[in-house]
Amino acid sequence: MKVSVIIPSYNHSAFVIDAISSVLNQTYKDIELIVIDDGSKDQSPTILKEFNEKNHFILVLKENEGVCATLNRGIEIASGDLITFLASDDLMPPTKISEQVEMMAKHPEVDVIAGAITIIDDNNKPVSKRTPKYLGLVTFEQMLERNQVIAPTAMFRKETFQKFGRYNPEYVIEDYYMWLKILSSKGKILNTANIWAYYRVTNANLEKRFKWYYKGYLQVLGEYLPSEKISMSIARYNLIYVTKMVLLQGMKGIRENSDKLNSISFSYRLIIYLIGICPNFIRSRVLNYLLINY
Repeated sequence: MKVSVIIPSYNHSAFVIDAISSVLNQTYKDIELIVIDDGSKDQSPTILKEFNEKNHFILVLKENEGVCATLNRGIEIASGDLITFLASDDLMPPTKISEQVEMMAKHPEVDVIAGAITIIDDNNKPVSKRTPKYLGLVTFEQMLERNQVIAPTAMFRKETFQKFGRYNPEYVIEDYYMWLKILSSKGKILNTANIWAYYRVTNANLEKRFKWYYKGYLQVLGEYLPSEKISMSIARYNLIYVTKMVLLQGMKGIRENSDKLNSISFSYRLIIYLIGICPNFIRSRVLNYLLINY
């Protein structure tokens, strides 16, 4: 089976060649590589054009439209039977595609298959591993608990996008939107413990990232209201968001999220206040642990 690998590139000039090389070095050879630069402001376009002269992949340079539009453009171009995505700062283990193709062949009923990740730092040094909480077929209810599918590891059948649609540019978190859409429409997603991506985690702009993810989760879940299960999931994400912001900002996080604290139970509010008064170095250690392990 032919596999299309789509790399959406944006301002990762320091990492994008490593990302591409990890695809070129796959043990599986029937690969169509598509790199789409989404209007990078750094040297990525120049680097990509020079690297493409020797390696001959499909390269698209376009104006900035956002990740969803970029992924959808890649899906339009893709001619493979299977499609997988790789962020321009992440890496693929060399046997990822061969392992996934074999597993997709064994499970023809599955629309998406995903796995675990090794977390790396800016120097490609392994920091930790993360395995999905739920292995096997993922349910809609499990996905409401938290995002159970690790997007950098996912492989899709091309017809999955024909059955369930492509990414919606109106949504901030494209993968969570897609998982819920597939599962709510009786699609099947299979989680494994196989390490299928090296995922880069940094602490840059944490406040912005936390706010971005929180907005994205509420946006996606809002589509399924009214529902008691959805309301419970929103309350859970509310608690997670406030806890992260207090770990990051201390008492400032409590003041800035006082409206959200009113919806949290007294026992959890007490814990959050205790976190808020902890010394910064303790909060930082706890936050770093959570970022790596959850």
